[in-house]
Amino acid sequence: MSRSLDFFASGRVALVTGAAMGIGRAASLYLAERGMAVAMVDLPGDELEGAVKAVKERAEQAGHSSSAILSVPGDLAEPGASAALYEAAKQALGPVNFLMNNAVTRTGRGYQADRDQWRKAMDVNFWAVVDMVDACLDDLLSGADDGETPGLIVNVGSKQGITNPPGQPIYNVTKSAL
Repeated sequence: MSRSLDFFASGRVALVTGAAMGIGRAASLYLAERGMAVAMVDLPGDELEGAVKAVKERAEQAGHSSSAILSVPGDLAEPGASAALYEAAKQALGPVNFLMNNAVTRTGRGYQADRDQWRKAMDVNFWAVVDMVDACLDDLLSGADDGETPGLIVNVGSKQGITNPPGQPIYNVTKSAL
């Protein structure tokens, strides 16, 4: 017997890192339109708050409550940030059903970049993904244990991790690792 899984059903909870712009913002808009609660994680600032406002508006336009759209500001490069940001989202919205690891930094563009730039890029582009998955994996799997739709994880990579073009070696290495 086959059953249809709707990972994006209304009422489920999503956490999106790198949610202030680009792919993360677009994904958050889509998820809110579907009626999902969305925890939007990014660096604190006007870009995140503007994105949260736009996502709340999209939720309301689609006939859903905007109260389930949450700004979760933080720096994923900081040790322990992934777990802390996940816990903040979980306390506000409940366990996450859909995790999208999309955050990225493009610090250090050349081979002569200092080691601190290499470390920060690895911390955000690779280790934050590992840490976020670790923080919420039990909750993501619990739906399957209860006979419900299991959770879903999307880790956003890049073709640059495969093709390794010149010009951004740090970014290429981190995406290749992911």
